[in-house]
Amino acid sequence: MSKPVTQRPKVPGVGRLGLVEPTAPADLTRLGWNTDPHIELLWSLSRAPDADAALRAMVRLADALGPEWDELNTALRKDKSLRGRLFAVLGSSLALGDHLAAHPRSWRLLEGRVALPAADGLHRIFTDTVDENPGAAVIPALRADTGQPTDQRADRWRQPVGDGPAEPGRSRDGSATVRR
Repeated sequence: MSKPVTQRPKVPGVGRLGLVEPTAPADLTRLGWNTDPHIELLWSLSRAPDADAALRAMVRLADALGPEWDELNTALRKDKSLRGRLFAVLGSSLALGDHLAAHPRSWRLLEGRVALPAADGLHRIFTDTVDENPGAAVIPALRADTGQPTDQRADRWRQPVGDGPAEPGRSRDGSATVRR
């Protein structure tokens, strides 16, 4: 039975979402996002800086997660903040999409109530990391590739940060710091 002429579909088409890639309809179907419960999620996707890049990255992330995809898919439908952060990241950078496809469980870093410390707090974290890891060891430490589970790395950013350095350009121990 055909629909009455005046009734529009509730699920927006790929064009209305700003998706121009020919694979977009198949990608939405692959993710299961072509149904009424996903309408709000689709409009969030449309607000990504590059909705096509975000969608392609989501397909790669779903493939990488395998059976764990259902957990992320459910979280995206329920958590607007996660949805906004994830689509913003994936729509802003192909490299971050590649990273998430290679480390699929890292999506949890964007989950929940995430508040980055202020600039001076970040400066202190980086300075402390450099002080604790001399030489070439600092690079993996700054990347938080220290063998800690993802949840512990995420907690590093969720913890409240105290006062910053005593004076600009100095670390807490008084040594000079370099700003670039």
